[in-house]
Amino acid sequence: INKKTKIIGLTGGQGSGKSTISKILKIILKERFGLNTTIFSIDDFYKTSQERKIVSKKISRLFLTRGVPGTHDTKLLYETLIKLKKIKFRKVSIPVFDKSEDDRAPKPKWQKITKKPDIVIFEGWCVGVEAQSKKDLSYPLNSLEKKKDKNKIWRTRVNHEIKKNYKKIFNLIDKYV
Repeated sequence: INKKTKIIGLTGGQGSGKSTISKILKIILKERFGLNTTIFSIDDFYKTSQERKIVSKKISRLFLTRGVPGTHDTKLLYETLIKLKKIKFRKVSIPVFDKSEDDRAPKPKWQKITKKPDIVIFEGWCVGVEAQSKKDLSYPLNSLEKKKDKNKIWRTRVNHEIKKNYKKIFNLIDKYV
């Protein structure tokens, strides 16, 4: 029987324990239920430093700093989740982002998934985030937006990215925690 891979979206603020709980869940799912579990973070799908430089020049210099929607390689992330969910599984490579280098690690260092996972834990602070209404974009949320995004170009683009690219990624998630 070919079982369908389930994707669990695990969200929470920075430092809230997402990575730790993911590792604990992986042990429990394997030891207690015999489930093959893969874990990765949305952080692993940050655009390369060079890609962020290009976006920062084209749209807003605020996209140079990784973190917000619009700084991830959503095409690669979407394709990776689709590959992980396929019934006829083939080896999948998941990028690894090296925060000390502020860039994606070379492909030989990527996580290689050779066996079809039963469960994928996909974690990150913005996993499952929803776009804001136009009205909610009217006023700056903080001093950064007030000083560095006076025309709301950055925030509007982040919101657009959530509506367009992130929504289709988050629609692949089966359950949220």
